[in-house]
Amino acid sequence: MSSGRPPFFERLDALIEELTSVSRDARAIHSPPPGILPGPDRGNIADSIHSLLSLRTSRLRQFGSIVDDESTWEMILHIVKADAEGTRLSISGLTAVTGTAATSTIRKLEDLERAALATRRPDPRDGRRTLVEPTVRSRELVVRFFKEAAGEEYQRPDPANSA
Repeated sequence: MSSGRPPFFERLDALIEELTSVSRDARAIHSPPPGILPGPDRGNIADSIHSLLSLRTSRLRQFGSIVDDESTWEMILHIVKADAEGTRLSISGLTAVTGTAATSTIRKLEDLERAALATRRPDPRDGRRTLVEPTVRSRELVVRFFKEAAGEEYQRPDPANSA
């Protein structure tokens, strides 16, 4: 069922869900001693782990060490996703969707701001809330990451053609 959004954003949502699932699965895997895994699954698990490590390497190459922490990476994805969907994301909303403590969320947001990957601004509708938004840089890096993960060539948008 189509939501009326461009196909790229539908694909982005699917990739975010898949990466989040793979990330959670990877955290749940405990390294068994060699030879414990049954033969047929050994290759599939090895391929999955190789893919996950390749994605992590790509992510680190593009974003730097700030995304070495999975919860910070998840925050970036939620911030860019909310922006792509045209929804407003508050700090408390980001805390809820990532499952991190409010103090950790704020500390990580400060790191993201220093890295020019997120900005905070007062909510014009409710002065008690603060909204979190991606920067042009974080949007571009996330798009590049997912295009490369999908095996597509990334081409930087031409600002002259964006009018």
